[in-house]
Amino acid sequence: MKGIDSVKVFVSWSGELSRMVAEKLCYYLRAINQQVEPFMSAQDIAAGARWAPEIAKQLEDSAYGVICMTRENLLQPWLIFEAGSLTRHVEAKACGLLIGDLSPEEVTSPLRQFQHKDISPHGLWDLVKAINECASLPLDNTFLRSTFDTWWPRFQADYDHILEQQSDCEESPTRERDMLVDIVASVRRLEARLL
Repeated sequence: MKGIDSVKVFVSWSGELSRMVAEKLCYYLRAINQQVEPFMSAQDIAAGARWAPEIAKQLEDSAYGVICMTRENLLQPWLIFEAGSLTRHVEAKACGLLIGDLSPEEVTSPLRQFQHKDISPHGLWDLVKAINECASLPLDNTFLRSTFDTWWPRFQADYDHILEQQSDCEESPTRERDMLVDIVASVRRLEARLL
């Protein structure tokens, strides 16, 4: 949007589930509000570029941060570092995005200091509104809500698919182990019959 400053949003992630959700979130934030310019290291650092200076610059330039949190990444040093860097600037704001069934009570310090939102129509709408308020010329809430309502079902479908994929990956070793146990039991029964 020519003549209007974009709202730079730093999307922090750590781990596979967090990365997949962060990628979708970046896409939908742009679709819902074209003033939003999300940055995510997995997508926005060119191959061969020095990542540390680029991340430092993006952290410093961002007006808003979204920390994609899962049970598995709550204590990851890089996530905690990025969250701390986001809040170095008094005017910058950050929100913890709770992925899966992670509850605010499970979040420990230092990530506990952030306002947290879950991935629900209400939670994501609050996040979209807060980011919009950082714009030099925020979009009208009625227009923004209409755009959000258009994109929310697609985001929810993608998010649910990511959670299903992750669940399948976690269950796969259990299924394989169960199949091996069944095969061993069958072989032992056959062996017992032959003896």
